[in-house]
Amino acid sequence: MNINQLKYVTTIAKTKNFSEASKILYISQPALSQYIKKLEEDMGVKLFTRDKTEVNITDEGREFIYYAEEILKLHRELLIKMESFSSKERKKLTLGISQFYGKYFIPKLIPEFVKLCPEAEIKIIESESKIIEENLLKGEVDIAIVPMPVYSTKVKYKTLYRERFSIAINFKNKKLELLKNCDKTEIDISILKNEKFVLLNKGLKLRELAETICLDYGFKPIVALESENLDTLNSLVHNNIGVSILPSMIAKYSDVEYIEFVGAHSERNTILAYVNDEFKNIVDKIPKIEIL
Repeated sequence: MNINQLKYVTTIAKTKNFSEASKILYISQPALSQYIKKLEEDMGVKLFTRDKTEVNITDEGREFIYYAEEILKLHRELLIKMESFSSKERKKLTLGISQFYGKYFIPKLIPEFVKLCPEAEIKIIESESKIIEENLLKGEVDIAIVPMPVYSTKVKYKTLYRERFSIAINFKNKKLELLKNCDKTEIDISILKNEKFVLLNKGLKLRELAETICLDYGFKPIVALESENLDTLNSLVHNNIGVSILPSMIAKYSDVEYIEFVGAHSERNTILAYVNDEFKNIVDKIPKIEIL
């Protein structure tokens, strides 16, 4: 006995007509009659009796139909459940994020993405923002969380976070008092022109921005050490290896002063970026975040 035979019997019971049932089932009437005859022979019971005008259901047939309908109902529910599992496996959301920002943004963003995409398997890729943008353009990342600027006109975005920068300088550095004595709106970073800087590797966005900030104050920074990790730079300042320009959100050391300054390049936007319009609705619903 199989699912098709159960469908044949229940359809005949509903229509009480072999000819009508065969049309619904898309099989010929002689074939349907043969299927029912074979089923009855295999079970040793009669399911239907036929006269010239209609098909009648036997007592055994009523019992059969009751259980057949229950089995068909469970079969439909099983198929729906398996399809839902299959759909979950197919739905994936890949988020790309600049490597430094993951620990600050991901805990705040993941609940929002889960709320908007409850069936999705979320994958996170962390790398340099330029590489994340390349992956976005290739379709390997669906939504990117990166600092401005972006380099391709194909990238669409909205602002997620407005980021400020600070001069990070160790308490032991003699230039600290000079900086602290400046008016906050007129902090003169050129005081640090002879200091050793610890900055990100060349080619990274914040390295380019840090050099631009120094040039705004009339000098090129003396770079003592480079790293690809902002936390490493922060640790170097903590150990008084040099001064740096760091995001204000960075974890604070008690022996380091983080002095925010005002200027054309003292802020930048971190954005939610996408290329495929399929993800526009998701991006639009993600709220701006605050980092203390």
